[in-house]
Amino acid sequence: MAGALKVSSPELDSGYNREHPRMSHAGNKYVRRIIWMLSIVSIRTVSRYRAYFQQRVKEGKAKMHIIIAVARKLLSVFYAILKKGIPYDPNWEVNRHFAMARH
Repeated sequence: MAGALKVSSPELDSGYNREHPRMSHAGNKYVRRIIWMLSIVSIRTVSRYRAYFQQRVKEGKAKMHIIIAVARKLLSVFYAILKKGIPYDPNWEVNRHFAMARH
């Protein structure tokens, strides 16, 4: 899904500047912008994504790449919700382990 919407870092080439990574400009710019804004809001408001962002910043990763990674995580969540037809569960990681223990 992220590949279809082109929410990823551009490929490395000879003119690539590692100091300022940019988001790919391929795909639907309106959908890409919405997902971009959702990832920024998620980093500010959702503790799971905020902790992930802070952890990656401490590791020295570029903030732009971290935002793109959060956007891809959100797309994965959206896809799972649409595919399985179940509502979002913020504690899915904990509940997943309980569900796996029942089988």
